[in-house]
Amino acid sequence: MTDTPDGYRTAVRYLKSVKIEFHTFQPKEEKPFRVVIRGLHHTVPVELIKSELEELGFKIRNVSNVIINRHGTKIPRPFFFVDLEANENNHNIFQVQTIMLGIISPGKRRTPGVKTLLSAFILCQQTPLVYTSNIPRHLRQPNLCYIKKNSHRNSNRNRNICQSNHSGDHNARAKILTPILGCFHNRNHAQGCHNNSNCNISKPSLDQAILLDPIIPDHQFGFRNSHSTIQQCQRVVDNTASCLKQKQYCSAAFLDVAQAFDRVWHQGLLRKIKSLVPSTYYLILLSYLTDRYFIVIHGSSQPPYFPIKAGVPQGSILSPQPYSVYTSDIPEHPATLLASFADDTAILSTNSDPTLASPNLQSHLTTLQTWCSNWKIRVNPQKCVHVTFTLRHSSCPPVYWHRTELPPAKVVRYLGLYIDRTLTWNPHTRLKRQERN
Repeated sequence: MTDTPDGYRTAVRYLKSVKIEFHTFQPKEEKPFRVVIRGLHHTVPVELIKSELEELGFKIRNVSNVIINRHGTKIPRPFFFVDLEANENNHNIFQVQTIMLGIISPGKRRTPGVKTLLSAFILCQQTPLVYTSNIPRHLRQPNLCYIKKNSHRNSNRNRNICQSNHSGDHNARAKILTPILGCFHNRNHAQGCHNNSNCNISKPSLDQAILLDPIIPDHQFGFRNSHSTIQQCQRVVDNTASCLKQKQYCSAAFLDVAQAFDRVWHQGLLRKIKSLVPSTYYLILLSYLTDRYFIVIHGSSQPPYFPIKAGVPQGSILSPQPYSVYTSDIPEHPATLLASFADDTAILSTNSDPTLASPNLQSHLTTLQTWCSNWKIRVNPQKCVHVTFTLRHSSCPPVYWHRTELPPAKVVRYLGLYIDRTLTWNPHTRLKRQERN
């Protein structure tokens, strides 16, 4: 009789080696209650699974990962054996829905019919993601087309994919078209599948995984729940109106990030994501960003694929979250107000003395220059704007970005609003009428 699992296995191996007939017996009250957990990546530590189940009130004897032997190679599988001590509440473990941000309960049976094709596609795309946290390569190969740009803003219905030659034509814009099934796949795993019985992973969603900790700063209003452009505009206008009411100077810089989403540094982004989200989501985003290719479609030609070495994919629901994480550690300054909406950034410095307002703003810009250089973010100073909001005739001293003076202006367009230096809103109403006509 043995008291430990290792002693039991040693005794069984010895008896088998000497070919002795034997029988094993274990009292029913000592037998563990074994369940299988599916849907978790094999890299999830068994100690974390054990501790999370113990917090739910279960007495865990052992947790082990399932490993198969294929042609002499041990391959871990996304299954875990959980042995529970004999207890009356052991059957309650089947009511557990999620462990380590992954759903573990089996999906219900699909109904037959036309919807089965969609369900089969979902299951097909989930299988590699469950086993390897890998997004299929054919869903990461977008097409690059040229789209005509119309001079009128309200004539979007006249835009179409162009098949003619636009070399050197500034009226043509390159547009990356993500595969439809790839967009569906990304939306499925970004938003979660709370009401979909076919979905066995990504619950809670990637948004919820990122928002579990205060990762996104308060000044970032882009792509967040309960945040919009209207609220960010109100925040900027309220600060400016308060400055005018107190007869102060507000030195504001509106920055233009050159190709913000297209020039995201992959290594830097993955370094930030790895320390912020669980390992399963990190592996998904690693597969999502790496080994991507694009092809330029021109007429009926079929050129080769080229690798994408930077940037987050366009036309995907997963694009905003990585960019928000990438810029989450943007430096702030105690004497300025930072307002961000995706890549639209405004910095406001208020003071009764114009010779103090601009130096505070310049100090913040100098800190931003170092941060942008470290993370390979390029700001175009020629498209940036420096505005002095005041009721007085004088203006604040100029500010610089890498020894280049930011162009001064009396009106700036920020998130669709034309804000003038005295908040009369006359330029906004006039320009909006011209756009509608």
